[in-house]
Amino acid sequence: MADLEQSQHCWQVCCCPEESASWPTHGTRAMTQITLTGDRSERRAQLTEMLIEGIVEVTFTKLSGESRTMPCTLKPSIIPPARAQDAASQKKVRGLNEAVMVAWCTDRSEWRSFRIDNVISVNL
Repeated sequence: MADLEQSQHCWQVCCCPEESASWPTHGTRAMTQITLTGDRSERRAQLTEMLIEGIVEVTFTKLSGESRTMPCTLKPSIIPPARAQDAASQKKVRGLNEAVMVAWCTDRSEWRSFRIDNVISVNL
């Protein structure tokens, strides 16, 4: 992540029991806001690298126009294992849409997606 520009520090307060179980630590923790750079594929690669390393807080604009902040990850030790009975495991795998990032949403315990071009901020 050396090519990422680190900017301001902000604070995340986790006071909700449901969220605290999904965050690496409970309570107040420092977060670093990251600026994604480059074209869509470069921003996707940067975001993928961060998601594989741990929980990332991504703020994006939903297709409805609403803003959503989502703690999410692709870290293998956090995401659930695939099971044969899962609907996604029963279907033919769809082609990868480079404009969309799919990640495990830790506050809803579900796979969620967002458009790379709609990302407003990324916090580690």
